[in-house]
Order: sequence, then structure tokens, then C-alpha cells
Amino acid sequence: MTEAVQNVLDQALKLSVKERAALAAGLLASLDGEPEPQDEVDAAWTAELRKRLDRVRAGEPGIPWETVQEEIEARLKERRGG
Repeated sequence: MTEAVQNVLDQALKLSVKERAALAAGLLASLDGEPEPQDEVDAAWTAELRKRLDRVRAGEPGIPWETVQEEIEARLKERRGG
């Protein structure tokens, strides 16, 4: 994280929860083009959930919780600079 980004983050963290939420929404919106229509988003999620359910019903192994937990912890450690 650059010093400029850290400064912005430090200032943002001084805002109220509502202000931070509005700021976050604005920043996220700036990363994307036009938002997808909700029906397209819903259709994509429905397809993904059906695919996952089919895998569970077929007995396909998923990712073991221990592996997921280790990956989450590693990512958090990386974000915290450690």
C-alpha cells in the first residue's frame, strides 16, 4: 500500500459508518462499468448454485475446511503486512 493510499485509508476510517459505506460504494462503483441488471445477476447466481448443488449430489469432494481456513488466514496475514 502506498503512503498516499494509507493516508486516504486513515482519513476514511475517521468517517462514520454511514459515510464509510457511501465511500466504499462509490469506490466500488468506480471500478466497474455499468452495473449488470439484477435479473442477470440472479440468473448467474442461480446457475452457480445449481452447479454446486449438482456436485454435492454427485458426491464430488469439495475443498476441505482446513485448506480453506489456511488460505483465508494467509490472505489476512498478507493484507495486514505480515
